[in-house]
Amino acid sequence: MPETIHVEGYREVVRALDRVNRKSKRTLLAALRAGAEPIASDARGRLARYNEISLSTIRPAAQQRGVMVIQRKKRVTGKRPDFGALQMTHGLIPALQDHRNEIPGLVETAFSTLITMEGL
Repeated sequence: MPETIHVEGYREVVRALDRVNRKSKRTLLAALRAGAEPIASDARGRLARYNEISLSTIRPAAQQRGVMVIQRKKRVTGKRPDFGALQMTHGLIPALQDHRNEIPGLVETAFSTLITMEGL
């Protein structure tokens, strides 16, 4: 089961920033994406030994729903039906678990970046 970190009020903050100042929202989401990059990089490193994967498609994403590391490559059916599960069990979940202790600091850094860049 993937790990989920809950930040109270995250959606409300992103929604409010979108209404008040879209630049502030973009600043926050960019900082959160940057914070998730070490996890994405670690996952790419773990999955590099598999020839079938396009490592450049594994990227962090930050949205109103939350921050995640996703694989954006289109699905190819029939070639390797277990590949999605393999990516999760051998790459994405272990990378998240190894960086689990860093996540609160990354979120705090993202909000500090917002405060600094927007002069709040």
